[in-house]
Amino acid sequence: MRSLFFCLLLSTAVLAQTPRGILVVVARDRSGAENLSTQLIAARDRAHLSENQLQVRRVLAQGWSPKRFQELGILAADLPMAGVGRYSSSGKLLGLVGYPDFVEKKVSDAAGSSDRLVQRWAEANGVALQPPQPLIRAVTVVPELQEPLAIGAEVLVSVQAESGGTVLLNSSSNRSLTLPEAGGGLYQGKYVVQPEEKGDIALYAHFTNTRGVSEDKPVGHFQAIGWVPPQITSVESLGNDVYRVSGTAPPRALVKARCHIDMGRFLFVGYSDYDAEWTAQADDKGAFAFNMDLNKSETRRSDIDLEAKFTLYAQNPDNEAERTADSEFSSTVRMTYLHRISPAYYGGGWGNGYRSGFNFGLGYPGYYGRWGRGGRWW
Repeated sequence: MRSLFFCLLLSTAVLAQTPRGILVVVARDRSGAENLSTQLIAARDRAHLSENQLQVRRVLAQGWSPKRFQELGILAADLPMAGVGRYSSSGKLLGLVGYPDFVEKKVSDAAGSSDRLVQRWAEANGVALQPPQPLIRAVTVVPELQEPLAIGAEVLVSVQAESGGTVLLNSSSNRSLTLPEAGGGLYQGKYVVQPEEKGDIALYAHFTNTRGVSEDKPVGHFQAIGWVPPQITSVESLGNDVYRVSGTAPPRALVKARCHIDMGRFLFVGYSDYDAEWTAQADDKGAFAFNMDLNKSETRRSDIDLEAKFTLYAQNPDNEAERTADSEFSSTVRMTYLHRISPAYYGGGWGNGYRSGFNFGLGYPGYYGRWGRGGRWW
């Protein structure tokens, strides 16, 4: 933006105890004038000066001739420029005051230049400035950003500032969240860690008050650990040899799980092992669950504890190549249900679909176990 920015100051001897000045923004376009005047007003507010002491005016310099620049004692090549000047009694801009003491050429930092000009005006007129007060009074986070955060972790951010403003919570991962005001200048909102965030993430608050004055304040840093392996938290019996397997994973992730149970052996004869696989999707909070039905095992083992060994990983549903490492979990299960659900699972035996005995005798109706000479064996 090509603009001319300078401050013109008229100190009057009439009101020696109440110095007054006029801060004038001269720009080539209206948007530039508004932006620069906002910076001057912000500098005045930070110095706790009233509008009666420092008045801000806007002037458009579109179409100014070289002669007009010469009358003001400046060069077009020095634009944008900040300075202190004077007005005539008729309101005409006469030129700069104290050049170059109150002039900054080629201004690149409008906010910094505004602060310096207000400070110089106050010193020249014997006005004691109060220390600048921050627009953002306090920032708190719960929990404190000390431990690494997994996908789906929530951080409650609270910002105390002026009432009626706007607070944006920004992150170095190019995310922005508006914190609504809860009342009394307290702005609160939850920042939820997303799957694409990994590594060091910086958070900072951006506050803008009703006058358009803004301020940034760091909130803190946290380590986003990204996709973490799922974990089984419980294996609960639902009865009849059916178990409910529950766990946690990254929110909305696909959980791929498999289970192996070694059914053991009798003498030199081994029972068929139990092997099964499941795919479950975690919900928005990262919870997942599926049922493990041991009735689908090819062998029946009743009244005996068995070890179920799980292996599982989580996968990004939008990118199959993005997955976690495997995690493992073991739990004790017990097969106790003796009533057959479907002969198709276990094969037909002699007589009404029940299994036959081993070499001797017929299958005993109503039991899964094999019966031979001298009774049941496993």
